This record gives sequence, C-alpha cells and structure tokens, in this order.
Amino acid sequence: MARCKLIRVQLVSGLGQRLDPSPVRLIVVPRRIPYAQLAIAINHAFARWDVDQPWTFTLPDRSQVTHSLDGATPLPGILPPSTSIGPLSDHQEFTFDYDPQRGWRHECRVLVTRESVQEWGREITEPTVIDGWGPIPDPFGRDDPLDRVARLAPEDGGPEVARLDLGALRMAQTPADLAAAIGSADVTFALQQVGLRLLAMWLDDRDGAAEVLGDLTSRLTTQIQEREWYGDDELAALLTLVRDGGALPEGALAIDLQEVADAPGGEGEDGAYVNRHTGEVVPAFLTEPGMTMDDELVDVDGPEWVHVVPDGRSEYRDMEVFAAWVEDEDPRFADLLRRSIQGRGAFRRFRDELHQQGEWVDRWHCFVEDRTLGRVRRDLTWEGITPLPA
Repeated sequence: MARCKLIRVQLVSGLGQRLDPSPVRLIVVPRRIPYAQLAIAINHAFARWDVDQPWTFTLPDRSQVTHSLDGATPLPGILPPSTSIGPLSDHQEFTFDYDPQRGWRHECRVLVTRESVQEWGREITEPTVIDGWGPIPDPFGRDDPLDRVARLAPEDGGPEVARLDLGALRMAQTPADLAAAIGSADVTFALQQVGLRLLAMWLDDRDGAAEVLGDLTSRLTTQIQEREWYGDDELAALLTLVRDGGALPEGALAIDLQEVADAPGGEGEDGAYVNRHTGEVVPAFLTEPGMTMDDELVDVDGPEWVHVVPDGRSEYRDMEVFAAWVEDEDPRFADLLRRSIQGRGAFRRFRDELHQQGEWVDRWHCFVEDRTLGRVRRDLTWEGITPLPA
C-alpha cells in the first residue's frame, strides 16, 4: 500500500499584503512524488491555473528546490524540481514561494505519514485535497466578478459566451451536476477534460440517467470529431461505444491520464511508465539511479511497462495552434502571438504576451492540458491500451 504524507498548506501572503484570514488546504501527497508535482498540486488547491511561473521550496534544512522559466541548470546547492519529497518527515515545516511578481507565500507543515488505505480509506496515487477553509484570493488581484468566472463579451455586441468553470466540472458528482457545469459554456479547449468526466459518469452508472448522459455524449462527440486534435478520434469512439452499451475493448484499463500528463519531461526525466496490467503510473525519473533515493527506484524493464515519452516539439506546436485558434476572436492578439514565437526566446515572449492580455491565460492553460491529455490517450491507444478514468 502507498504511504502518503498529510501536508497542511497555509497561504499567508501575496499581492504585497498579509492575508487575514489566510486560507488553508490539507493535501494528501504520495511520499515519492517530486517537488514539481507538489507545486502543481498547491497551485491547483488555491485555484491557480497560471501554473507556469518561477517557484521555490525552502526546506527545513534551509536548502532550496527551484523552478525557473528558462529551464536553466540550478546553481550549486540548489536542488532540481525532480527532487523527491520523500526525506520530509512528520512535523517538519517548509515554505513554498510562487510567482515573484505577485509574491504568493505558503507555509507548509507535514502533519503525519500514513498508509493511504488505512488512514483515508482509499489508495491515493496523486496529491489530493481532502479539506480546507478560508476564502481564496483571485490569482491576479481582480475585483470584477465576471473575471472570476472567466466570461468574455464578444466585440460585436452578441450574446455573452460563458467559459467553462473547470472547478465545477471536476467537482461534478452526478450526471445532473455535470450537465449543469457544462451548461451552454464554450468547451472548445476542454473536450478531453470534459470527456473524461463524462466517461466516468457512464462507467459508474451505465444504466442510470442514460437520457442526460446520452444527450451530453452526442453533443460532445460531434465537437470532438470536428476539432480533430491528437486523441480526439479515440475519445469520440470510446464515448460512442459506452453510450451505445457496447463491450469495452480488450486492453481497457483505468489509468490516471493526468498523472501521466504531469510527469516531468526533459533530460534524464522523460515522461512516465504505465503498467499495462495494473494501470500504475511511474514517472521516468524514478527509474534512474542518481535521480532519486535508492529505496524509491522502480524496475520497469519488463514487457508489462509502456514508456510514454513527451513529444519534443509539442510545446512549440501548441503555441502555433493556439495562435491560430485565437484568430477568430482577436486577430490582433493572434498576430502578436505568432510574432512572439519567431526565433530564439519564443517561449518567454509567448508567455509575456499572454500575461499582458490576461483574459487568455486561463484558456491557454486549459488548452495545453487538453492537448497533453489527448497525446497521452493517443500514445496509450497505439500501445493497445484503452485508457479509462481512474
């Protein structure tokens, strides 16, 4: 059984001021994940989708784990983002500083380390928020409530287009909740994410609420087929199969696609391994001596393991495709994005343009997540695995 740490994370300051009251989230974290994954979990716990900013963990011994935008090799004495949280012990305290421009500081404390099934009643394989309290400030310090639900009013004075509330989508527990979360929202950039929730509803209750799920499936599969991103054909086919009551294909397996998608990519830490029999996901850096502690190394030499490797050009291609999709709504901004990705320093210039036009930031991160999930779905399907919601 997996041992996990219960970490208390308190957001104490940001935007140049001390927060009072200061919000708290309790996160159950598998003990062998890297700090890079813990950083993502903390940002999501505090409703931040702009998760590509510099950050620093300051550990109990005052050593630091850092992530910079340029991906430069850390200075001597600075630990890389792939460092495992394993050495943290109960009652130790550390801090997490995110986005120097806005100065978000979190005070963290390891409360206990326990077997997840015994303590929390289920196997926990990724950071999971189990409790929390206190209001969360807007990540950009905005006061307009329309900004907080990410709505966009078209320039032609037409009807307001509602943007999908990803938080409501992920919290949906019933088909009715899911239908309400989707509503009339534009789900163009989130079809893989919506499709995962829809598949989970079908597989949890294939005989119940069939009318609601059937209507949603018909609507979604049409949009997925028209979009034609990587993994879209596979998702549309699977949704149609479960809607029509067909038998799941051989090789269908519950896999946490998000865990595969979030696995660090780069030199010495390329992607993740997936066990084709159990669905277990192991970040590749945990298989390399010297990248983690010896007792945390995982042997993935057998034929049951499939290596999902990030496409080296996918990040640049995502920027190109996003600029093309922006064209219909904002041609001027689309042109700025296209210019930003020409030549050296493309990634930094692209991010700068996004943040100057703040309303597109959340949609960019939603877009990238959907593209990444689609690529993982495609790669696993090519290996004879049909990924189901975990």
